[in-house]
Amino acid sequence: MTEPGVLPSHVAVETRIQAPWCIGVSELEEEFERGQELVWLAQECPQLAAAGTLTFGYGHAKLLDAKSAAAAVNSPKRPFGLWHVTLPPSHSLRVPEMLPPPHPQMRLDAAAQAWVTTEDLDGLAKDIRDGGAELTADQLSIDEAIVWPQQGRLLEAWATRLREAREAFTDDPALRVLVEQVAAEYLDALANAQLWVDPRWRHHFQPAWAAAIAARVRLRARRAAMRISREYRLWPVYASGAAMIYVPGLDEATNELIDLSDTHSRLGRMTVTRRASVTDETILAVLMAENTADAAAVLTAALAAPSDPGVVNAVPKTQATSGDPGIEVPPDRVDQHRDDASSARQASQTADEAAPPALPAPVALLGRYCFGRHASRGVRHRRTLAARWHPRRIRHTARPRRPSRRACVQPQSRLPTHCEIH
Repeated sequence: MTEPGVLPSHVAVETRIQAPWCIGVSELEEEFERGQELVWLAQECPQLAAAGTLTFGYGHAKLLDAKSAAAAVNSPKRPFGLWHVTLPPSHSLRVPEMLPPPHPQMRLDAAAQAWVTTEDLDGLAKDIRDGGAELTADQLSIDEAIVWPQQGRLLEAWATRLREAREAFTDDPALRVLVEQVAAEYLDALANAQLWVDPRWRHHFQPAWAAAIAARVRLRARRAAMRISREYRLWPVYASGAAMIYVPGLDEATNELIDLSDTHSRLGRMTVTRRASVTDETILAVLMAENTADAAAVLTAALAAPSDPGVVNAVPKTQATSGDPGIEVPPDRVDQHRDDASSARQASQTADEAAPPALPAPVALLGRYCFGRHASRGVRHRRTLAARWHPRRIRHTARPRRPSRRACVQPQSRLPTHCEIH
């Protein structure tokens, strides 16, 4: 695989797992009355858990019209691709209002057009109890698609090596964290064209792959949230990226605090990584919150958690150049979708202007350097490498927070009303 996944200029894919989201202040106050502590429930290495199991497309992509796209999406072996769909408003679906919409581009009370991956289509079609929305491809009004002629589990070998390295460093937490950070850095970088300007590394730019990985992680989180709601009658009060905040209380059977962590040890499992008691100061700060953004800040501050963890910026606007095997798009189709994609590109422009500088070495080389032939020189040498290439030294500039805005929903039923923080 030697070609980058450059997309047409009118195509903007969603590579965020979950935009920051929080329930309303009044509903949050009710949760505090029933719960006794705040817990930060996160997936363990979520992207690495998904990367090795997904099928990705490669080669010279083909642009399909509505008729060809309908035939491709309903074929027995649905190809890896991007599909231009119309997402219905989430209030028109039977999905729980106690969770964010099933897709970051889905709106609460209006239809929205978006480019989604094959993994998104599969996830949206699943049962609601399994994290889906029970939406078939025919219900999404697909009018255009981009499919790749070849496909395979291209990251399986790479993911296996990092899994094995992570297991080998079980007794060395510092190196174990380094392995996890290398995996996350590289998979995040798949959607960032600025990190792969060197022609030798250009083929690592694969935004469609990053979007597919985000879709798998998103579905896993929703499936876990639905399971927890059935077992403990609890819903998250905050969600961002691959993590959620819950306010559990005492288990009626054992009279002990409910533990929401998964009992299995597979990668991607849900684990409680932070805990904090619900104090009077936290309750007072929530009561004084003017909107959901302020309430979310109180929750993350109480857990000393990052306010926007695991959220990948939207893919920057990237056009095919003379040196890239881009997709040829007829001029009329570019004009047709230019307005549809303008809002998504505008949302990512701020993140592009404030993007962090290029890494001191490609993250792919970093993984190879730390876990290749140099790893056999003994524990002392590996610790030297860990100190030299520690993630805190690699990330020179903190990722800026995206400007927040709120879109509140008027209550239409007895179910709690939620607001999504953009």
